[in-house]
Amino acid sequence: MLCVFYLIGHRISYQLTMQEEIAHEKAQEPVQESARFSERLQREISDDELYLLNMITYMEAGNQSLEGQIAVTAVVLNRLENGAFGDCLWNVLFASNAFEPCQNGQFVRRNGQVITQVPESLKEQIANAVDRALSGEDPTNGAYYFYNQLYCSEEELQMRENIGGVTKIGFHIFYSQWS
Repeated sequence: MLCVFYLIGHRISYQLTMQEEIAHEKAQEPVQESARFSERLQREISDDELYLLNMITYMEAGNQSLEGQIAVTAVVLNRLENGAFGDCLWNVLFASNAFEPCQNGQFVRRNGQVITQVPESLKEQIANAVDRALSGEDPTNGAYYFYNQLYCSEEELQMRENIGGVTKIGFHIFYSQWS
């Protein structure tokens, strides 16, 4: 499967690996019997969706506090609930300019290694963060976006000075819209 992404005006073609194709196909399948109910989404969450939520939380906030990890998961769920960012979790995660690890290929590969699970040392904390966000906890107050201020250029930081409704958790800045 060939995917085309646009990153800051540049067209990037990206050939999905077999693992990525399988993950995409699984995310499109109907909810499985082993799913758990999400109070927040008011629907069942499949094991595959839990896997995707755990992975994106780890990739985006593995080095953040538990609150920061809950916040990142909450942003994903806010986007999913909104519907404007995609009609399923996979489409929310891989939407154009959405989540950096999904755009640059790190979601499935990191340092040349295929990622199959969250590292054992973080597994319990990441799973806890995802569960708490699925239960309705949202320390971002409904944010749809976030960025890590440590990875922004001076120009990007100046551009973001006019963002309203900001919540700062760790090194991440969460917000709902440009003001």
